[in-house]
Amino acid sequence: MKNCVRLISLATILLFATTPQYAQKAARDKGLEGITKEVIQGQLEFLASDWTEGREAGTRGAYMAADYIASMFKLYGLQPGGDPEPYSFNRMRRRPSGDDPMQRPEAKLTYFQNFNVVETSPGAVQEMSIITKNGGSARSVDFNYMTDFAVNPGQVGMEVEVPIVFVGYGLVDEENKYDDFKGLDLKGKFVIKLSGFPGQKYPESKTYEKFKPELPSDDMAARMARFRPGGFGGTRWATERGVLGV
Repeated sequence: MKNCVRLISLATILLFATTPQYAQKAARDKGLEGITKEVIQGQLEFLASDWTEGREAGTRGAYMAADYIASMFKLYGLQPGGDPEPYSFNRMRRRPSGDDPMQRPEAKLTYFQNFNVVETSPGAVQEMSIITKNGGSARSVDFNYMTDFAVNPGQVGMEVEVPIVFVGYGLVDEENKYDDFKGLDLKGKFVIKLSGFPGQKYPESKTYEKFKPELPSDDMAARMARFRPGGFGGTRWATERGVLGV
């Protein structure tokens, strides 16, 4: 009888000892099972939908996307570790019953961190024209803002009239001794440059094979970010040569 009691007690102790580990594993497995293609696709489809309006920082769409992500955090049981919830008279923090009435209510943490940013935007008037001078005559070609050209807004407005230099794709091929910038003085001038690289729309062409980006074939996102049609591209070469604008 004593041996039977001891065996039962030992089995009970072993059961209690293994239960927490089993519970942790079960919770982990349940969480992993919840990560499915359909779940991820459903969340990303909303975040990338027209409702979030591109999620530009500081816009309504960005706040909507942030609130949605915070709601997912809460749904999955993640504990917030961001800034405290702002205090307002319209939404006063509740003090648990029995607490000292003179004690300030404990701030409720959120999933967000607040910080200040400075936003700049182009002025009401943005104009660009190319003036061709021939002897005593001049001819002007005007361009439409956000159709033919765009600007990166700064803190100070600027009106300039400077020479323009066309540099093709702005390529430098030291191996074949080819340089689009050779013999050109670009300092203090505007540069017109074709975006991308030669043959970018024709993968079967020799120029595409020669100038294609040196990126893994499966890294299409990085390739599009670097050589997207109409993209601005890198400007280190422009800074080094004293270019005023591209």
